[in-house]
Amino acid sequence: MQNILPVLCFAAGLVLAWVLLRRRAQDAETAFKALSADALARNNQAFLDLARSALAQTQEAARGDLEKRQQAIGELVAPVRASLDGMAGKIQELDPAGDGREVSNYMVRRQRPCRLYAACFGNRVRVSARRSCWLRSGEAKEDEESL
Repeated sequence: MQNILPVLCFAAGLVLAWVLLRRRAQDAETAFKALSADALARNNQAFLDLARSALAQTQEAARGDLEKRQQAIGELVAPVRASLDGMAGKIQELDPAGDGREVSNYMVRRQRPCRLYAACFGNRVRVSARRSCWLRSGEAKEDEESL
């Protein structure tokens, strides 16, 4: 019995030490989980704040770029718009009634050199559908006679 008592005390101490270490390990694990969750939450918030500020800067730059592009397009379109306005004025001068007859007659007069060229070279020259719609029967002969 004297030989068993030190072994039992040693075994009891070993079990007690194991229980205490296990409890401390659980406490340390709980503390580590709490600390890591807190750090993760702060890190996520910092990332979101940084992302918002970067997005705001990018959007502001894009707005400025869009305004510059719109201004550049406006400057490119302005001469075309002025030309179209001038063309509308010419059309109004040529066709005050607005029925298209005077404009049609003007276009026929402008197309005569093309018709003459087509009449001279026959099948070797293709006249586009847009230009051929102005051709009337007999006009190519009249153009040849006027030369």
